Amino acid sequence: VEGAEAGGSLEWLPQGTIVHEGALARSTTHVQLVGDAGFIGAEITALGRRAAGEQFRCGEWRQRFEIVRDGAPIWSERAVLRGDGALLTSAAGLNGAPVFGTFVAVKSGLSDALMPALRALATVQGAGSVTRLPDAIVARYVGESMEAAGAYFMAAWSIVRPPICGLAAVRPRIWST
Repeated sequence: VEGAEAGGSLEWLPQGTIVHEGALARSTTHVQLVGDAGFIGAEITALGRRAAGEQFRCGEWRQRFEIVRDGAPIWSERAVLRGDGALLTSAAGLNGAPVFGTFVAVKSGLSDALMPALRALATVQGAGSVTRLPDAIVARYVGESMEAAGAYFMAAWSIVRPPICGLAAVRPRIWST
C-alpha cells in the first residue's frame, strides 16, 4: 500500500487471506501518510482452509502492518505464527481460533466521541475489541469466521468513514461477492 497526501484519505479493505497448511508466507502492509491525511484499513487472516477441514499445523505466517505519518510511526504490528507454535492455542494468543483480524482507523484529531458506538458493536460470532490510541483506533477480531470478522469491521468502517474520509458509508457492491 502506498499512502495519502495532506488533506486526502486512503482505504485498504481487501478480501481476507487464507494461509494454507504448510505455507511459508508473509504479508506486509505499509502506509505512509502526509500531514492530516486519514487512513482506514483492515487485514483478516484464516489459518488453514476450514471448509476443507484443513488446520494450520505446520508452516509459518509472518504479518507486518504499519502506518507512518510524516516519517514517524503511528502504529506498527508484527506477528509470526508457526503451525506448531503455542501462540495458536494459548489464551494470550489465538486461543485455538483459526481466524483473526485487525482494523485500524487513523486521523489527526480523531474524536473520542466515536468510541461508545465502536465499543457497542457486537460480533455475530467470535470476539471483538476496540482500543483508542493517540491518533488511531484499533479494533480486533478473533474467532471461527472470516465473514463474522468482515461484518464486524464493516460495522466499524461505517462509523469511522464519515469523519475520516468525509464520505458517507455506502457499502461497495464488490463486498457482496
